[in-house]
Amino acid sequence: MKVDEKGVVVRTVPVEDLGKIAAFWVGQEWPMTEPEVENACRVLGWEQDEEGFFLLPYELSDRTVSIVSGSDLSVGTIDFRVTDVVHDPSVERDAFMNDVFVDAVEAFKKNWGKPRFRRKLEAEDAVWDLPNGGILQISNDRRGVLFVTHSPSYAKVIRRLGVRG
Repeated sequence: MKVDEKGVVVRTVPVEDLGKIAAFWVGQEWPMTEPEVENACRVLGWEQDEEGFFLLPYELSDRTVSIVSGSDLSVGTIDFRVTDVVHDPSVERDAFMNDVFVDAVEAFKKNWGKPRFRRKLEAEDAVWDLPNGGILQISNDRRGVLFVTHSPSYAKVIRRLGVRG
């Protein structure tokens, strides 16, 4: 958590926890069905809201975990915000998001080596092609940092279509 000069609190998932969460998802037996992913979310201690969405156990402006299934009914993507979303641009916001991004990249490098980077005008992604065929990604779009993992089967589709995960 950080408080900027305007007194705005920006919260984040602790990098140690993020590393454990990433290792948990990477270590799963894929493919996984939605019920299997839901059970895995419960193992992590993530609660389900009244609409059926899982929520991170951290005080963030957006705690929702996105679980996306593919056409074969297996889960293709799991993603969530690592930080609060901060819409008002500032040097402090950009520096904070960059620090969170860099810390996550350094933590993930310990397990999965050096990532490839994609840089866009207002965003940067660190992407790992995993030994199991999946993809792990951390993205910084300046408004927030996002965790994304693609299952091996969905990563294969991404690669076949020429889309860089």
